[in-house]
Amino acid sequence: MEKGYLKTSFNDAHEAGLLRRPVPLQVIRQEEADLGALWAAHGLGKPFGEAIGAMTPEQQDSLRARTRRHMGNPDFIAAMLNLNPENVNGMLTAIADLPSGMELVTTTYERVSPEQNRAVWDEFQNRAEPEFYKLLVKEHEAELREAGFCNYAIQSMRNGTGPTNSDGVAYNVDIDHVVERAGGGAMSTEQAVDPALDGDPTFRVNHMSNFCFIMRATHKQKNVINGLQDLGKVQEGEKKVIIMAVPEAKHGTMLIDPALLGPSDVLPSETAYFGQGPARLLKNMFEEYDGVATFTPENGREIFKHSIEKPFAHLMKVWEHTADVVEKAAADGPIEKQENKQVKKTCKDYLVPLIETFKEYHMPQEALAKLEKVGERIDAALSGAKAVPPPSGGTQKAR
Repeated sequence: MEKGYLKTSFNDAHEAGLLRRPVPLQVIRQEEADLGALWAAHGLGKPFGEAIGAMTPEQQDSLRARTRRHMGNPDFIAAMLNLNPENVNGMLTAIADLPSGMELVTTTYERVSPEQNRAVWDEFQNRAEPEFYKLLVKEHEAELREAGFCNYAIQSMRNGTGPTNSDGVAYNVDIDHVVERAGGGAMSTEQAVDPALDGDPTFRVNHMSNFCFIMRATHKQKNVINGLQDLGKVQEGEKKVIIMAVPEAKHGTMLIDPALLGPSDVLPSETAYFGQGPARLLKNMFEEYDGVATFTPENGREIFKHSIEKPFAHLMKVWEHTADVVEKAAADGPIEKQENKQVKKTCKDYLVPLIETFKEYHMPQEALAKLEKVGERIDAALSGAKAVPPPSGGTQKAR
């Protein structure tokens, strides 16, 4: 283990040939050159010099180390020159503040249609994400435990859901697409069998080799760098050369800092995100029963006890913790508008359909009541109202 980070043996996404790593320069001893003058010599003058001048010495040293090999990369220079001048200071600061284990590459971002991006996301959530969690445990359980993941978190991942502790509190990690799904071009539209999984073909951007298991803060920093390049303005089919932060090749597709692992409370929307996997897992289990078992009020309880009860117990821990976090945030004042919107959308897309599924498949009334109660708690906190107890039982409709 190196510098407190985990290393995997997975093939990384750079084998796709889309990410261009810098090559060593042989002509300038950059450590001896003024950083602003060095950038100006490569065509990056004002406002880059002003931004560099406003940095602390530590930030300048970090920026120098991060970018020294890119000074001979025309794509890097072009991407920098293409920045909105108002974003230059933020971009250089974000690069300087990248955590250890990350490096810069240049790549071509090619926007796919919103419909295709959604199809990639649905496939990721329904198949690739659960399989990646399972594969991490299968191949790297010892390293995960050494980093600090508890037994409960390991079992959550083995079941194909995000790692939480036994109270439903998420660890500070994310799965990131190295090549971005919205800008993956052919990787987001072409399917092939994933060598790590076999089975049916999946979009190449959803192959295991294109994922990195990273700290949530690192993921946010990567997204900041992306956002400062105005990727949201790239039109469907348009290509744009960009600078992207990725894990250094030596780390493969897992870069975890045990000191920051958690678990710990985060923003309401991020907490709610960890409720998506358990809800999706249960929904898929019911769909697999279609054509195999007939659910009636009489046998619903037995099927629940036999197959559903354990994953349901995990789901309730995650969603009840989500309700706790949302209520706590609401107690400090109105929840920020975008946070409020994201939590509501997660409830609408995952919790509400699961409640309807529990009614349709005649699950026990007490289990249904728990789902309805947690939904009411979250809704009340988001709306500023006081939660009221749900009616006893709830109403189920016949299938």
